Amino acid sequence: MAWGRLAVAAVLASTLAGCTAKAPAASPPSPTATGTASPTPSAVVTMASAASPTPSPSPSPLVTEVRYVRQGGIAGYDDRLTVQSDRRFSLTRKRPAGTKTGWLTPDELINLRRTLDDAHFTTLSTVNPGPAGADQVTYAVTYADHQVTAQDGGIPPALQPVISMLDGLVDHYGGP
Repeated sequence: MAWGRLAVAAVLASTLAGCTAKAPAASPPSPTATGTASPTPSAVVTMASAASPTPSPSPSPLVTEVRYVRQGGIAGYDDRLTVQSDRRFSLTRKRPAGTKTGWLTPDELINLRRTLDDAHFTTLSTVNPGPAGADQVTYAVTYADHQVTAQDGGIPPALQPVISMLDGLVDHYGGP
């Protein structure tokens, strides 16, 4: 039980550390000799893998896109993130307004896969309302033909690391 909490803490610390530092964004694909584009690799090492006492099994392949929507709250969020299986992302935000596209680092995609796997995402309840109240944030995550919607105060514990990771990606890539 203590190792499980340590692993969750390490994943959250890795997510927050990786998303608050202004590391250079992954560069866009570069043409190859055949004229096709291939993503540029990254050499980032994550804290989660270094802190794990035993090797974790490889995460399942990200076989479909991940869609994330964060709306509401006092801040007036309206953020939409789509991550493709090849690391491409598209992020649309209300504040600051605009759309950004780019590439996650290989480690960010691996961590996203692992976080979804660890949450047993496709088994989570599809609707998780929070207590009645104004200014609550609503989150919707879609992956592998399964959508989970939750509000502040009603987020299942297994979904919290998924939302934290996706929030971190939105904040990291959506910043000024």
